[in-house]
Amino acid sequence: YEADPQAVGALADDSRPTGRLRLPVLTLHAIHDPTAFVELESFFRARMQQGGSVERLVQVYTDDHEHSYLSDAQYVSAMAAVMAWIERGDKPTPQAVAANCAQVDARFDPSKGCRWLPDYQPAPMAERVPLR
Repeated sequence: YEADPQAVGALADDSRPTGRLRLPVLTLHAIHDPTAFVELESFFRARMQQGGSVERLVQVYTDDHEHSYLSDAQYVSAMAAVMAWIERGDKPTPQAVAANCAQVDARFDPSKGCRWLPDYQPAPMAERVPLR
């Protein structure tokens, strides 16, 4: 079978990131994610730069080996950071998200903990896969 060219075009138009976002975006990615490799974050950052909205992007990384679930404390600290950014304009740093996680971790399962890597930067996408 052959794909319908109009359908392929419509799907590409709908799913291709433009990098033109009006809202604050905080991404959270495990650096050892077995499903979505961490270098995808470099691609997303480049799109945000091209689209002129990289100032609305904060990317945080954890030393996890999961895709679907990290830890309660990590999610709570990331959400608290994004809410403060939206409500008060306090743009978070990866270091601030990590520090907040250490404060809220006591409320959750200590075996899960906080595994932030606030200084981590992923390699460019092209180092992982050839770009199209």
